Amino acid sequence: MELGSLAEWVTGLAEIIAVVTALFLPQFQKRGQIKFKRKRTKNIILRSTKTLLGTNKLTDDDTTFKTFKAYVAINQLLTTDAKQETLLEMGASIIQILNNGTQLNTDQIRQIDQLVKDVENFHI
Repeated sequence: MELGSLAEWVTGLAEIIAVVTALFLPQFQKRGQIKFKRKRTKNIILRSTKTLLGTNKLTDDDTTFKTFKAYVAINQLLTTDAKQETLLEMGASIIQILNNGTQLNTDQIRQIDQLVKDVENFHI
């Protein structure tokens, strides 16, 4: 029995690496895309909430508020990721509190601050 030349061994090893890469690369790419979507969702919730809390009056005419509501609503329908869904539920809770009126009382601000802390501490 002959072991073969060095070139045959290198070719065989290269083929094995190519097959393993072809099988597992899509898994790694998908995982990266899911993490990216989670980070983006988290950042949008945090930035939008902080921007909205910085304004004195909240109205339905506010572009940031409309965009934030639309982002959360659309992504809740489209997401299949449980962690992203949890983030979006926190965002929906913030929107629900903000929808209660144009002037926020101290209890509402405290609730929103707690939700913001929960979003900030959420492990992606």
